[in-house]
Formats: sequence, structure tokens, C-alpha cells
Amino acid sequence: MRKTVMVGIVVLAVVSAACRPAATVPAPPPTPTAAGGGEATVAPMAGDQLETELAPFVAAELGIRGVAPAEWVEAKPGHFMPAVRADWDTRLVHEFFPGMTLRELVESLLLPVLKVEEWPSPVSGHPSARLPWNLYAIELTQRPLSGSFADVALAEINAGTYLVALLAPKNQRDALRQSIFLPALDALEPIPVEDPNRYVQDSLALFEYDRTAALDIEEVGTESRSGLTVTDFTYASPKGGRVPAMVIVPDDPGPFAGIILMHGMPGKRQHMTTLGERYAKAGAVVVAIDAPHARPEHLKRTNEPIAYTSQDREEQIQLIVDLRRAVDLLLARPDVDPERLAYVGVSYGGAMGGLFAGVEDRLQAYVLVVGDGGLVTHETGLDDVFRGLYSLPQEKREAWLEAMWPIEPIHFVGHAAPAALLFQSGRQDRLVPLPDAVRYQLAGSEPKDIMWYDAGHNLGGPSLRDQGLWLQQQIGIDAQALQ
Repeated sequence: MRKTVMVGIVVLAVVSAACRPAATVPAPPPTPTAAGGGEATVAPMAGDQLETELAPFVAAELGIRGVAPAEWVEAKPGHFMPAVRADWDTRLVHEFFPGMTLRELVESLLLPVLKVEEWPSPVSGHPSARLPWNLYAIELTQRPLSGSFADVALAEINAGTYLVALLAPKNQRDALRQSIFLPALDALEPIPVEDPNRYVQDSLALFEYDRTAALDIEEVGTESRSGLTVTDFTYASPKGGRVPAMVIVPDDPGPFAGIILMHGMPGKRQHMTTLGERYAKAGAVVVAIDAPHARPEHLKRTNEPIAYTSQDREEQIQLIVDLRRAVDLLLARPDVDPERLAYVGVSYGGAMGGLFAGVEDRLQAYVLVVGDGGLVTHETGLDDVFRGLYSLPQEKREAWLEAMWPIEPIHFVGHAAPAALLFQSGRQDRLVPLPDAVRYQLAGSEPKDIMWYDAGHNLGGPSLRDQGLWLQQQIGIDAQALQ
């Protein structure tokens, strides 16, 4: 059964939060639309504070440009914070939510993220800005945001809703509101949104390989398990080395559906064994492989799955090529129906499945479980600034982002059609915050289904039941066997 969920993108996501029942959103008062034009000016701090120097920025991915404090760090497009870690409880966020009304944005995302029960009435409009802003003032009392104040501005137009938000300690709020928040409203203006298709068009050749080349399968071991045959083997990677893999085959006569499983990060194919066996009992030949970061070649270089070097780009490309070879492997089997192929990826596998779906055109369905937009998305949230990518020197950080962004899965998941997509996400997921999950879902092509669960990163039994029923419709497995 198809489930349709209206979702959007959260921008002030310091933590993921469970969605509360929809609250009544007061209608905004009429706000005059101001004439735009001109550069943003430097605004003085309140009282006897010093002026704050503002600098222009462009976020082509969001379709906006504006101003932010010159000395602050841009954690991700449109998201800024002070350079000093001690001040990282202060953030300035600019966002655009295409196709969403103000009410939809508030009810589906801002209420749960800011942890407020009811959205307040606007305190005023802002007639001097380029957009018809409505301003809201919210004192935050729930941890971990307690002690902070959120100034939020929302502007709804036909194309969607714009947001500017300042999160600051209460004792700094008045000064920062005058010197940063209000000038940011005056300066923000729409520009043409960056075309994500250019990344796909420019990158597709990276994932090409010779389909006629021999798989060069080397069997490692085979065992029988309750009506199934489980075989460990390796095959040659077109990008070098060998791909550790596992295939699980029902002992019954075929033809069967074919399913490719992809594990999380860190992880390896053995972590998918239980799920693979259940799908095999449901009538599928199941193949699971190790991602490059789980292979001996990677582990000789670093114990961490992400190296923050060009190695990450090379391995992500290799993963997709190796998954395409897994499709070749399934199609080479006479017991697999070529019209009944699917992919199931969990966590990292759910993210990389979006990239795979935009490159590979021989599968009928993709299940993307607790996935986000990719490694760049995962490493650049406002809750990631104390670790990982942000521990690197700025030059290395920028080099990594430049290498990885063009192959970010969120650019590709919109090219999965005609294959069907299923997104499954948890409202309390701390590893994939709600805003990242929502943005990924919105980027997916139709046909797609979106299912939310009151769960964390491990969605539990109900998600597997739903997954099985969905795949039964798509590729004809026996969902009852998954119960």
C-alpha cells in the first residue's frame, strides 16, 4: 500500500526529535513586500558593543544569497557559526524549502526540532526586506537547547518558504539580533537554484566499466543452512583488487527474485547475513558485498572508514562499480529472473543506494533504510562541528568537500526512475537526523514511498514487515516469510 507523507527539510537540527501532534499555526499578519536592491550594510551592535562586519555569501544549492558575519565559519551552505568553539551555541541559518508552505514547514519540522508544543504568533513583519518576512521569537526550554533563544523569520511565496534563524544564548540575543539577524533578512534574496543534474551528467562516466569482462569468481567456502546454500566468494573489481562477497540461494527450484544487500559504516557483508537469509527464504537469490572501506586494502592504510582524503572519492566510485558487477553476477545466473531485481541498503548502504539508483538502470526497486544524502551530508551537520571533518585544517577540509560533493548520492537519487524507491526513517534517529533524512527523501524521483517509524537508527520489526510487503509488490517475493 502506498503511503504519502508530506515532509520537508529541517535546518536548525542540533538533534533529531520525535514529531509531536500537529499544533495550530497562527495565521501571519499581512506583511508588506519591500523593494529589494542594494548591498547589505554593516549594522551596529546594541548598546555600546562593537559593530559586526558582514560579508556576502552565495548558496547556489539553496537558491539564495545574503550576508553573514565575516569571521564566522560556513559549516554548510547557508549555515554559519562563530570560529571559536566556545561560541558554537550561536548559529545563523539561511534556508529555502521548495514547494512547502509556511504551515507545512512549521508543523512537520520546526515544532519537533525546536521542541516547542505550539508555534507562536508572529511578533511582527519586516517590511524593509526583499521578501515578505514574518518574525517569531521563541525561548527554548527543552534540553539540549535550553538557555537559548531562537529568532526565526519565515517568508512564504509561490515557489516555497524561505527561512532565516538565529540561535543564540539569551544574554547575547538582543545584540546579535540587531547586528546579524535583521541585516540578514534585509540581504537575503532568491537566485536561480543550482542544477543538481550537472553533477550527474558530469560524473556518470566515472561509474562505467566493461560489462563483458570476466567476473573471475573464486569460491572461499559453502555451507547449507535450513534449506539455503550460503557461499562466500570473491570477484574481480574493475577498479582493482577483489570484492569479498556472499551469495545466499534457496534450495528450491527457481526462478527467483534477485536482491543486493549493502551494509552500514563501519560494517561488512556478514552483518547482513540474517537479513539475507530471511530474504532468501522469501524467494530471492541474495548477494551482499563488502564496501571498499571494509576490505584489507583500506585497512592497511587507516583503521577509520573515512580517510578524509581523495581515497574516499576513489572508494565511493569503486563501491558503485562493484555493485554494478553484482548485478552482472545475478543476471548471469539462470535461476534469477532479470525482471525482479532489487537493492536493500541500510544506513551507509541506504545513502549509497541513492547514488547506485542514479547510475544503474537494471533494477526494479531500491529500499533505502535510515539513509541520508551521503558522506558530505553526514559530515557537515551543525552537530558534527566538534569532530571528524572539522578537526582538519581548512585547506584539507575544502579539498575533501570539493572531491566528494559532485558524487554525493543526493544528486543522483532523483534519477532512479523508472525504478521505485522506498525510504524508511526513524523519528528518533541520532545518526541520521530528521532534516537529513527529509532532504534525501525529497530529492528522490517518483515513484517513491516514504515510511516513518517511532524508532532510532534501528527501526525494528515493523519496518522489515513493511519492507517485505513493499518488495512483494515490486519483485514478487513472499512477504509472509519475513513475518
